[in-house]
Amino acid sequence: MPDTGRRVVFEGAVNFRDLGGLRAAGGAVVRRHRLFRSDSLHGLTSGDLTRLHDELGVRTVLDLRMDSEVDEHGPPLGHFRDHVRWLRLPLFTSFRPEWAEPSAWATESLRAQRYLEFIESGSAQLARLVIELSQPEGTPAVVHCQVGRDRTGVAVALVLELLGVERGLIGEDYAVSARYITEFPLSADRMTALLGLIDSTYGSTASLLREHGVQDSHVAALRAALLV
Repeated sequence: MPDTGRRVVFEGAVNFRDLGGLRAAGGAVVRRHRLFRSDSLHGLTSGDLTRLHDELGVRTVLDLRMDSEVDEHGPPLGHFRDHVRWLRLPLFTSFRPEWAEPSAWATESLRAQRYLEFIESGSAQLARLVIELSQPEGTPAVVHCQVGRDRTGVAVALVLELLGVERGLIGEDYAVSARYITEFPLSADRMTALLGLIDSTYGSTASLLREHGVQDSHVAALRAALLV
């Protein structure tokens, strides 16, 4: 899917892009400059940070990385301006040994299953992410992990699903990361398969997150904030 106008080019981040412009149900469209996805922001230069704060107006940073990644890479306190909320929402505390086995990722079906395990491990954190985005002060926001592919991919997919974005577009947006992060093959079908697994296991994304406190009012507020 062409992402002309959606990628934001920074010196210190390679996979930062705007989710605005994606089509949703009923003729709605995701608002521009309200929700971004990215790789880690620890490498942003002073010039990048000025753009992040002044041009994009980011108010919330939703960081999905493990504590060990933050300890190793940063950023340090004071990296973001005082008005920016930096919320740590690690989907897991450590990478399971079985996830490191190549055989665990051998097929698209297995890759979708691994992503479901990511979600199940971090479902409470993902619910909090949705709730935070639904708050009046929640956006503009950026969701990120270390490379902006797997954890960011599943988190963004759940948000876009709640917004009613077409699943084909959710998958295509996920696969766009392969243009900038090339060491791991990406398939749009993997994300649509994941959303199908959620349906078959939990009934829907909304049902999964409802178990962790996401109410219909949060989803309605999320849509009001992010759709036009």
